[in-house]
Amino acid sequence: MTDQPTPPASGPSGVPTPPPGAKMPPPSGAPVTQGSPAAGTGSGGTGNQPTGKGKGKGGGSVTPPIQGPVVAKTPWTAYIRPTALALVVLYVVIFVFLNRNEVEINFLFFTTFIPMIFLLIGMFVIGALVASGVMIGARRRAGRKAELAAVRAQNAGK
Repeated sequence: MTDQPTPPASGPSGVPTPPPGAKMPPPSGAPVTQGSPAAGTGSGGTGNQPTGKGKGKGGGSVTPPIQGPVVAKTPWTAYIRPTALALVVLYVVIFVFLNRNEVEINFLFFTTFIPMIFLLIGMFVIGALVASGVMIGARRRAGRKAELAAVRAQNAGK
């Protein structure tokens, strides 16, 4: 006779069945909740919760319960930015369609007709360039002023 281990008993689906009284983990993908046998918080004091039988007053070390897959809820504030962006895009599209008519521009020596939207975009770009030039100038002046103050402070300390 050969000494071969006996295979575990299997159920109707071919999955091994546990011995009587053994706790089985939940199937993969199944959520584990507080108080379920898989979380170790069921009755009997066997699990991850303290039983009062440990060292000292605290009842032993406490480990957190097993957590199942976490399904994160998206906060409502996450929808604000995409919604605002969609509204801006919709506004721009409507703005373009409402300003398609041509306007006359007089350049002193000649006159031309262009769609109003191109005129508006051109004025926006010119305004943005002027504003950025002003900001760059202010930043440079602030830098020079800080350098001058540092030099004066250094000379005053001598």
